Parts: sequence; C-alpha cells; structure tokens
Amino acid sequence: MLTTSEQSSQKMFQIFEHDIVFDERNTEFFSVCSWNTLYKQWVMKEDYPTIEDEHRTWEFRLPRLRQKMSDINADILCLQEIDKSTFKEDFGDYLKKTGNYEWNVNLTKKNKIMMSNAIAWKKNKFKLIWHEWRSRTMMMLFQHLSEKTKRECPQQMKTDNNDLGANQENSEAKKNKDEKKTKKNQKNAKESLQLSEKYEYLLVCNCHLEGKPSKHDIRFSQMKSLLQRLDLLFHEQNFPKEKIPVIICGDFNSTCDEVVVQMLLNRKVDPNHSALLESDDRNFVHLYYFREGYDEVFKKNRHITFAANGILSSIDFIFYTDNNLLLCGVKKTLPDNIRPTRDNLLLLPNARFPSDHLPIAALFQFPSVQPLSQTKLPQNNHVDGKWYPMSTF
Repeated sequence: MLTTSEQSSQKMFQIFEHDIVFDERNTEFFSVCSWNTLYKQWVMKEDYPTIEDEHRTWEFRLPRLRQKMSDINADILCLQEIDKSTFKEDFGDYLKKTGNYEWNVNLTKKNKIMMSNAIAWKKNKFKLIWHEWRSRTMMMLFQHLSEKTKRECPQQMKTDNNDLGANQENSEAKKNKDEKKTKKNQKNAKESLQLSEKYEYLLVCNCHLEGKPSKHDIRFSQMKSLLQRLDLLFHEQNFPKEKIPVIICGDFNSTCDEVVVQMLLNRKVDPNHSALLESDDRNFVHLYYFREGYDEVFKKNRHITFAANGILSSIDFIFYTDNNLLLCGVKKTLPDNIRPTRDNLLLLPNARFPSDHLPIAALFQFPSVQPLSQTKLPQNNHVDGKWYPMSTF
C-alpha cells in the first residue's frame, strides 16, 4: 500500500508501507534493502535479559529472517552480521532458490570471528563486474541489465559471476581460491574492467562500522578508507565518477549527527567534530554528492532502525549519490500501529521481528529513465495480501 506522497525540497517521494513487496519485473527501477540480521552467536541471555529464551535461538530466528527477506524481495540485499562459514546453508541456497539471487560473502580473515557481511542481487537485473572486500566493508560494481541493454546487447545477459566469487562454496579450499581470485581481480582491475558509457553501472558498498560508541575515529577511518578506494577505482578505470552512481548502506553504529554521517553528507569534516579525530583526518574532503534516503523523505522524523535493551535509535542508513541517481521512495521500518517510545519500548528480537535491527529499503531510478515525478503511477494491485505498487508503469 502507498501512503500519501511527501514533498521535500521540490522532490516527490513515495513512502512504502512496512509490508511492501518490491516487484523485480520492472527493470527500470531497482530496490535496495539493508539489514543487520544479528549474529547468531551474540544473542546471549546476559546481553538480552528481557527477551524470551525461544526468541533468542537461531532455530527460531532463521526461518523468520529468511521469510522477511523474501517478503521484501529487494533487487539488492545488503546484510550485516551474517556467519560467513554457514551463509550458504543459512541464506545463500534459500535466496537463490526462492528469489533468483546471486550472492557474495565478505571472506576477509582479519580475526577469528565468523561474523561478516554479504550482498545478494537479482541476476535478471544486475551483472557483477568487480568486487573487493575489507574488514568492515565490501564494494561491488554492477552493470544494470535494463530492458534497453537486453534488447540491444543480449550477450550482456550471459553473466559469469562465479569467476568473481559469487555463490561461494563453504570449503576452505574454495575460500582460499576465491581470495586469490579477488586479489588477482584487484591487481588487474584496470585491464579487466572494460566499462562503456553505453551501459548503466552501479557501485554498492555494504558497511558494518565499528560498534563501540566512543570509537568515532575508527568509524571515520573505515569510511575514509572506503571512499579513497572508490577514488582509486575511478582513477584506474579513467572513468568519470559522475557516470556511476554510488550507494553506501549498512549499520553505521552512528546516529545522524555523528562525524562519519555528517562527513558523507557535507563532503568534509564539521569543525565541531575535529577533536574526535586524528589530526590527519580533520581536513579530509570527498567529491561525492551523497544524500540519505530516510533523511530526504522524513527529515528530522527518522524511523528507528534499532531497538534493544531499552535503546531506541536510528543507526542504519542508505546513502546515494544525488547527482546521478533518483530516489523514488523508502519503506517504513515499522507498521503504523507500532510506535515505540521511551515509556513503551520495543524489545527486539521477538516473534515478529527476528533481529535487534529493522530492515531499511529504498527504491531508485537511473536518471536516463523518465523521472518518477513525470511517470503516471498505477493503481495499487492487491495480490494475495501483498501490495505491488511498482509493478507497472
């Protein structure tokens, strides 16, 4: 179901209901969902004392996590706090079978903890071109398989994502092989990536930044490293960055007013935040025109994305480059009948919400497509209790 459109800075956005099911059949639009699934080994009684014992078990949470991913049906799914050693069994096979997804897991070996990130994508809409992993982030470059691409260049549909580590197996030998391939791809990126201005590309970065509240400088350094790597990629390819939209999403472990978020939005460090950073970081600037989806639509009335142990917060974000990507709308994180407050807390995970984070999602258009504000919206089509507002245009 669609609620009333919001007017913000002369831009028209749609607010999608909490139970929106995105429809991948329209290739001119694409949806991105980010969700911290709550690492299976970290739901201890001492950490979640108010949560029922059953609701903390992986056997209880796993099927509900899977079902929620299917219910959202995003074209690109960015997950945090997954187990990289069991992702294939936990989610990979399920997503491939039920949602026509390819997937890639961050297999970096910075520590012994198996917690990591993963990205899954609809293979009928995106082709994986390049990827790179870091300890807290993963970057993936996709080619958009639009209807125009399919008509004019049908050979582009012949994807071979396995060469870049998609649908990874769990054996140690396969992991080592994938890591060697990743290093080779990074080393030879300039020769192997043959980008063409005839096609649409998308860079997606999935982040899970440092979690300790006081570590502002660490979170800043992690994001700074990611932006510098993107700059290097554009330089290696001799490809103008204004031609490739960038989405950076995930669990930032930061609120809207913290240094890493403000740096992304303002392209530089706020002087009020300088004391939190190392001297080398205080003058950092970047050249990307980022906006944040929920900030654009809701402004100061952001929806909460995290609720646990008496804490309600909004620490998950979907940033996008506003100069080369059109935001169409965002999904509510909660249904209208649930309005948690300090006096009426929402305690997660529970039977309905299987993680302590709530999934966030946004719908986008490439600017070469007729803007949403100039597109006639269809009537809502109610099918089997689900709403498909973007099924036809």
